[in-house]
Amino acid sequence: MDKGARVWVADSTDKRVWLAARVLEVDALAVAVEIEDEWPMEPVTYLKHYDLHDDRDDADPAVLQRDVALAYTVSGECTNVLQRNMPREQDQRDLVALPHLHEASILNALRLRYERHAIYTHIGDILISD
Repeated sequence: MDKGARVWVADSTDKRVWLAARVLEVDALAVAVEIEDEWPMEPVTYLKHYDLHDDRDDADPAVLQRDVALAYTVSGECTNVLQRNMPREQDQRDLVALPHLHEASILNALRLRYERHAIYTHIGDILISD
């Protein structure tokens, strides 16, 4: 994951599942991203810090900065910051054609197609109807 990469970030507020973002800075344990999603409307920046084991619960939800520690599977894959497809790649009739195929990209593609009233979407031989 490089600086400037387009990513999906797991939403720690549980208001959304994934937020569209752009990487500002990255290291092995954490990532700083700028949220580019239309919602929430205010700019939000998820910032890394070096004391990732700080268990403070006094964080003010109105503050526009959050710490994001990277979560990895046993095989070494990051699970809470995922690559985002380019805009021209996002709206596919068959989701198998998505370059980055994961939960966030599937949900986004279905949302985009639903907004266009394209209610039929394929994932290979499987047909999804909204």
